[in-house]
Amino acid sequence: MMPLWYRLLRWIVRQFFSVIFRIEVRGPLRVPEGPLIVAANHFSAWDPPLVGVVLPRALHFMAKEELFRIPLLGRLLRSLGAFPVRRDYADRRAVTTTLRLLRAGRAVAMFPEGTRFRRGKDGRPGPARGGIAVLAAMSGAPVLPVAIRGRYRFRGRIAVAVGEPVQLPAHARDLPKEELQALAETEIMARIRALWDDLGTL
Repeated sequence: MMPLWYRLLRWIVRQFFSVIFRIEVRGPLRVPEGPLIVAANHFSAWDPPLVGVVLPRALHFMAKEELFRIPLLGRLLRSLGAFPVRRDYADRRAVTTTLRLLRAGRAVAMFPEGTRFRRGKDGRPGPARGGIAVLAAMSGAPVLPVAIRGRYRFRGRIAVAVGEPVQLPAHARDLPKEELQALAETEIMARIRALWDDLGTL
C-alpha cells in the first residue's frame, strides 16, 4: 500500500501534468504485485515523474548520483524512495539496494539506456545496457516494459504504453556479461521499442 504522503504527491504531480500536457495511456495496465523491475525508455527529465504517476504502484527510482548532491532535490528524492547510482561503473551499493528492495517485494524503476537518449528527431529508444538483465537475473523479478512517446511541451501529447511482464530464464544469472547484454537488448529493450513503434506518430 502506498504511504499517504506518496499518494498526495502523486495526486499533485498528476494534476500538474494534466494541465501542462495531454497524457494518454494506451492498453490496460497489467502491473503485477510483488518484486518488479519497471523498464522504460528515457529521453527527458520528465520521464521518471510521468512513470511514477501512470503506474498504480509505488516505485523506487534508481537516479544518477549527481541529483542527490542538490540539497533540497536530494532530500525530496530520498523521501520518495529514490536511491543514487554511479553511472560510470558497476555501482555495488546501488546493486545491493536494488536487490534488497526487490527481495522485500517492492517495485524498482530503471531506464535500460542508462541515460537520456535521443536518436535523431524521432527519439526512438536506443541500445540497452546490460545492468538491468543482471539485476533481473539475480533477483528473479519480472521486468515490465514501458514505452513513452511524444513531446514535453505545453499541451503536447505524451503517450505511454505498458507491455506484458517479461521473465528472464532461470539460467540467465549464470550467463557471461556479453550474453546478459544481448539478453537486455532482445528481451527487454526490443519490447520497449515495439511498444514505442505501436504508439505511432504523435
